[in-house]
Amino acid sequence: MLKVYKDFAAIVGLPVFVIVLAIYFFGLPMEEFENFVKRYSGTIISLGTLALVSLLALLTSHISNKAADRRDALAAEASHQREALIQRVQSELQVSQFRQAWISEMRDDIIEYSSLAFHRKGVDDITRMFALRAKIEMRLNTEEPLARELSKNLNEAFRKAKSDEEIGAVLGEVTSSGRAYLKAEWARLKDDLRKAQLLDEADQ
Repeated sequence: MLKVYKDFAAIVGLPVFVIVLAIYFFGLPMEEFENFVKRYSGTIISLGTLALVSLLALLTSHISNKAADRRDALAAEASHQREALIQRVQSELQVSQFRQAWISEMRDDIIEYSSLAFHRKGVDDITRMFALRAKIEMRLNTEEPLARELSKNLNEAFRKAKSDEEIGAVLGEVTSSGRAYLKAEWARLKDDLRKAQLLDEADQ
């Protein structure tokens, strides 16, 4: 805005400066000065009009530039928000992919564990069960009731498999608790995918 005022001062000041110099050098008394103003009133008005038009042009240019800067700033902010939203959607989808692979691996491990427990034939099968049980429990959040129930049934199945006891009933509990746990994880996965879809739709 300061530049506008400077430009206007230059436009208006020049003709005024010329008039003041004429009065000074020619030593015009007040009466002659009045006559001078009357004689050249048209020129003075024209100069004033020119100054006013120039000021309006400067103001218009200044306002247009400010509006353009504002539009550019808003466009840059919108672009930044869009990029951030795209990255968030991609992150949500990546997490969902990891969760889906995690669920699939957990399901396969539970199935293999139950199969080994039912068809156990020796120390090698018990050793493999031990490794699978550890692998499964490492992925469980034991603060969750479903996870605690699955862990309890896994441990009971392992105990009976080692002592060669009847294991059919407890394997049924392993299957049931495993199914409930994986169902809850699938629900979380669907929720993640739903969030990613909503974010993607918001980006459209």
